[in-house]
Amino acid sequence: MSANVGAAMAPPLLALRQVCRDFATGGEIVRVLDRIDLDIAAGEMVAIVGASGSGKSTLLNILGCLDRPSSGSYHIAGQSTHALNSNALARLRRERFGFIFQRYHLLAGLDALANTEMPAIYAGVPGPLRRQRALALLRRLGLGERLDHFPAQLSGGQRQRVGIARALINGASVILADEPTGALDSHHGAEVMKLLTELNASGHTVVIVTHDMQVAGHAHRIVEISDGRIAGDRRREPAVAPSRPEDARRPEAGATPVTHTHAPWDRMCAALAAAARSMRTHRLRTMLTMLGIIIGIASVVSVVALGEGSRRKVVREMAALGTNTLEVYPGPQIGTDTSAGIVRRSSRSLDSVRPRTSCSCPESQIVASGEMFASIAARSPARKAA
Repeated sequence: MSANVGAAMAPPLLALRQVCRDFATGGEIVRVLDRIDLDIAAGEMVAIVGASGSGKSTLLNILGCLDRPSSGSYHIAGQSTHALNSNALARLRRERFGFIFQRYHLLAGLDALANTEMPAIYAGVPGPLRRQRALALLRRLGLGERLDHFPAQLSGGQRQRVGIARALINGASVILADEPTGALDSHHGAEVMKLLTELNASGHTVVIVTHDMQVAGHAHRIVEISDGRIAGDRRREPAVAPSRPEDARRPEAGATPVTHTHAPWDRMCAALAAAARSMRTHRLRTMLTMLGIIIGIASVVSVVALGEGSRRKVVREMAALGTNTLEVYPGPQIGTDTSAGIVRRSSRSLDSVRPRTSCSCPESQIVASGEMFASIAARSPARKAA
């Protein structure tokens, strides 16, 4: 009796209070969620059902910290998410939640094993432990013979099982599934729901968003949502009794992600390995990209070399004139009377020019260009008038 009372008094794992979510569209505010109050206890299997556009996916995004409520409060294990910044929310998602998507969202350039390992790379799990966890999960889900297969080589059910393994790699305690059987046939859909039921039996909290009441029938609790509000919340016995396989409680089921002192180095090595795999997978794209880089570098080098060669040629030609300095003075346009007043003298008459530099001529300049010349700009009639 006391144990039951203690369980009833335990705070919910996920708690929403008066949560609203508004979106601005076309200059109007559309309220998608309207004053949602919802508690989900640890170990529950909850199905959120509703028609398309009812707000169930928006509610799942808020539960998974992918979105923030416009108003109201959301607590996870007693911790408010209101004051958490984006990095803290990302850390919370990484350590507590696992996501299963309708369209799988697997990386096409990575095989099943690498796709499963991906969340553990961001969590800083060392490579050997990361590989060990991924192998154990995929083998448990019946993909031991498909470890090196790419998503395009897997069936829909197999891809969804890779997605489930990816959701569990960091030891998530809460599994959020958005239409997990929506892209599967009835046979593969039943397999996925059996796996989710087994995960719930092993202690995971499972929240499923679906419009299929047959899928919702596997859950212990069904929450109906309509027009952004909770229209019904009922508990029921699941239609399919949860199976409890011997390996249901895997060692990493609730494990805290292991950090490592060389985590940045491990992440860099994993990123380089993923890049190399992607280059091998898309050889034509890699070759075209490298060709573009080579052409770009060659073009820049050619332009720089051409400019430098032109500059050196001009310098050599100017040096051949014997002139080190070229001075240009402003003056009237070509063809004016000033040109008639310019006197050119040879170096032999230089002595007769220098004493006259104090005359009324406004400018005088001696320029060295092979043979010494002196040019004196005489005052033109137009300048005298000025």
